[in-house]
This record gives sequence, structure tokens and C-alpha cells, in this order.
Amino acid sequence: HAYDLDEEHMVSMQYEMEMLPMGSFDDIPTVEVAPNNRNGYFGPGLYADKGLNFVTHAELPVAPPHSMGSLRHANVAKSHNQPLVPYVVGNSYAHPLLPADELWVTTTHRGQFHGDRGDKWGPDYLIDHSYHANDRLWDEYFFSSIAPQSSRSFSSNRTVTKVFEDFHSGGSLPNQRMVPWKPANEEEYEASAKLFSGDGDAEVIQPEAYLNSASNLMVKGGFNVNSTSPSAWAALLAANNGASVPVRRPGQSVEILSEVEYPVSRFSMPNEGVAEDSSGFGSDQAMWSGFRSLERAQIQFLAEKIVEQVKLRGPFLSLGEFINRRVSNDSLGLRGAVQAALDHPDVSINEPFNMTSTPILESDVGGYGYLNPAAAEGLSGAGAPGFVTQADVLAPLAPTLSVRSDTFRIRAFGQAPSLPGTRPGPGLYCEIIAQRLPEFVDSSANVAEDAPSSLSADNQTFGRRFKVTSFRWFRKDQL
Repeated sequence: HAYDLDEEHMVSMQYEMEMLPMGSFDDIPTVEVAPNNRNGYFGPGLYADKGLNFVTHAELPVAPPHSMGSLRHANVAKSHNQPLVPYVVGNSYAHPLLPADELWVTTTHRGQFHGDRGDKWGPDYLIDHSYHANDRLWDEYFFSSIAPQSSRSFSSNRTVTKVFEDFHSGGSLPNQRMVPWKPANEEEYEASAKLFSGDGDAEVIQPEAYLNSASNLMVKGGFNVNSTSPSAWAALLAANNGASVPVRRPGQSVEILSEVEYPVSRFSMPNEGVAEDSSGFGSDQAMWSGFRSLERAQIQFLAEKIVEQVKLRGPFLSLGEFINRRVSNDSLGLRGAVQAALDHPDVSINEPFNMTSTPILESDVGGYGYLNPAAAEGLSGAGAPGFVTQADVLAPLAPTLSVRSDTFRIRAFGQAPSLPGTRPGPGLYCEIIAQRLPEFVDSSANVAEDAPSSLSADNQTFGRRFKVTSFRWFRKDQL
């Protein structure tokens, strides 16, 4: 059969076909194989002159996840049809096959040829997988890290109930941002009964445990992404400074790299060391299998550019809104806030790839018929592990992020009225720090996990209880 590859089909195909003249059999493109006859080449190139025999692309979990950002390795967009999107969760790039102001479009071709076979395919959809995944996941789910510890990544095995009991007895969870909380009218056994029944080999996780686990947890050091303080963002981004990073190179045992300066890694256990060398740029192998170690100045510049994006796009009403791109035809529709900050020229974090990657320009993609050609522009090495993405930045921070604050500073001023002909006194200021708790104002009527529709009249009106954690008097010069 003769098939007609029209523009709409060409843009949806995963491979580009090209006819070239041959002078001899040596002109035939081949798959080049390494001298060991086992490995090909990938990463920065497909041949020995540029390619690598070993490239790390995705991570299989070695322990229960404790960050929503861990799901960026999940193959949630698996399909043999376009759009094929890696690292879906946490990133938010616009896709060139979709208009910038749309989240899905209908297609009748599914990337197939015209002809006898093409007519058998019905309508299908091209979907912005990242947008929909972020919208549904980040505000409706979290990982408590209350999970069995039975893999080799743990020093000792513990059942899930043992993990829970140790946590409420002063221990910590793998997600160390979680701290236990118990309402005044709740006994210890009641918290456990919400999640488990039985013990030992007979322990059973309750069907609604995933709905109730948050009722006895609080987050230590939560961060409101609507913050417009560069210093606050810089402190958050620098939280991992000095951390240890386990590295497992192919065929070798695990090596622990200690006190790494501002590490950013796509993997919990990268397969190479730090990508930077003394010149600021390391080997291709490290860039395609290792991790990044940033500088303080880079962290500060990134924080400043994130604040610019928050002011431009915020206030955010949900984490999904913060992470996702805008559904619009302007620059806000190309990528999410943190990715836009990373891509700013003043932020040099991904600058090494300017020297080793091929730029993809508007002129390179203009003839493909993309509905959003600007989304295809960038660098050919943008998917490498050494190329820091929004999801890489957010993954270790995810357990602390929120779009609202639960701790408030309230200040008031008082001054006695002055007598006729006299000057008023200096007055005094007072300050209260109040914290919103999970329990309701009337805790005898409702428990923390009750649905809004079942609340008493008082709890519907006043909501959650506030606790005063500190109070002080101070003068104007102490503001």
C-alpha cells in the first residue's frame, strides 16, 4: 500500500523517516556496539564518539515513598501513542502537540498512516498528563511514611504497627517532617485503632486508614508557597545543605558522600557522583547518571526568581496550581513557576548543558506542524539527570509545602486617652502566636477526621481550634 504522510500524521509520529542516497554498505546507519559486545550507546549520543554505555533514566523504589515528588518516576503516561511524557508528576512543561490554552485535544489518527489501516482507528485524545496528575495528586494525597520496613534499605525490619508505635513513643518516621499529635480527649489506643487491627502476623490495615492517618499527624516546619520572601525561599531550598548522598556505581558497592554542598538529585541513590568539577562542569557520565551540587549564590538567585514568579502568578489556592503551568497562550503557559525560575538567564544552574547540548530553536521546529511550537524549544539534554528540573527541586521539599499557613502572628496596639492639654502616652504593643489545630472547637461533637457535612452547628461556624503558643508585650522600637 502507498501511505500519505500528511502534516498531522508527521507531527504525531514518534520516529522521523528520512530517505538518503547510498554509495556503499558502509553508509548504512547501524546500532554501534561497545567492544564488550553487550552495550550500545545512549544519552548525549548514539555512537561511541559522544554516547555512553550506561545512562540512568528512572528509579525503581527501594523503600516506601515519603514525598509526592517520588512519583515523578512513575510511568503514569504509559502508552504507545503520543504524547509520550517522562517525569510526569511534579513537572509542568507545555506539550508541543497541545495548544497552550488547552489541556486535551481530539485526534482521529493516533499517529497512524492513512490507508486501509488508518480508517480502523477511531477518535482519541492527546492529554496534558502532567497538568492533570499534579492537579489531582498534590492536594488530595500525601505520604505519611507509616509503612512496613521490610526491604534491605532498612537496618532492621519492623511491621507497620511497630513503626506507628515507635513513632508515638518518641521515635521518628522516614518522613521526619511528620510529628505525632493527639487530641486531649483521645486515648493512645484510639489513634492506633483508626489504622490497624490485630497484631503481629495477624495485623490488618483498616480499609479507611489512608483517610484517617492525617488526623494524628502534624507537619514540622511547614512552608507556604505564597511567600514573597527571597530569604525564606533560600532557607527552604538550602535545607539539604551538608546532607550525605549514597552513590552506587555499576558493579560497585554503595559509597556514602558526606557533607555535600546543596545536593539536588533525581534519584535516592544516584549511579554516579557529583556532576560538577572544579571548573563547574563534570563528565558526561556524571551528568547522565549522577547528581548536582549547587552553590550558595545559585540557591539565592533561584529563590529570588521563584519569588518573582509567585508575585506574577499568585496567590495560589492549591499546590496543584503552584506546580502547574497556566493554561494560557503567554509565557506563563509554557512551564510551572519553579521551572520558569530555573530557566531564567540569571540562574546558572543548568548552564553547563548550554555547552554540551544542541539548542532546539524556533527555526528547527517550525516545519513540524506543532500546535504549540514554543513548547518544543530548549536543549536536547534537558532530560538528563544532571539537568535540574522543577520536580527535582520540589521532591525533597514536598512534605513541607502548603498554600496556607496554620500559624499566625497577631499584633495589637493600645494607648490610654490623654487628658486635655497633655501629650498621649507611648502606648504598648502585644503579640500573640496562634496555631490552628486539627481538632474542632467543640471536640465533643466531632472528631478531627469528620466530613464537613457531619459537623455540629458550632463547628460549622468556628471550625478548627486555635491554640495560643506565645504572648509578649513590646514597645514600638522593638517592632
